[in-house]
Amino acid sequence: DMAIWRRRKCLKCKETFSTYENSTLDFIIVEKRSGDMKRFQISKLYSSVYNAVVSGKNHDAGDAAKFTSKVMKDIESEILNLRSKTISTKQIIKTVLKVLKEKDKGAYLRYLSYSDYRMKQERI
Repeated sequence: DMAIWRRRKCLKCKETFSTYENSTLDFIIVEKRSGDMKRFQISKLYSSVYNAVVSGKNHDAGDAAKFTSKVMKDIESEILNLRSKTISTKQIIKTVLKVLKEKDKGAYLRYLSYSDYRMKQERI
């Protein structure tokens, strides 16, 4: 998990409490193949990875969701480790493929074929 646990003290009432802070990717700008710049949307990435996972015979819908969530944490971590405010669509695809190749070869191949198909469609 990427949550940071902190103990804090309220300056007013002097009570001590815990906070859990999660990093997000919403500050990242994605450079699309068309040249457009869009704010990163984790839901779009989750959906594409989930579709690659659930299409296989290894996971039912519930297992696919759990597996995808675990894979997404690795993908988010990889993207954050780039330490960049902008990322290209190609970099995102490469990152997803790298993680999927380690975790699920079938999902890796399905994601690869889908992303390759989309790139060819955009060139037409």
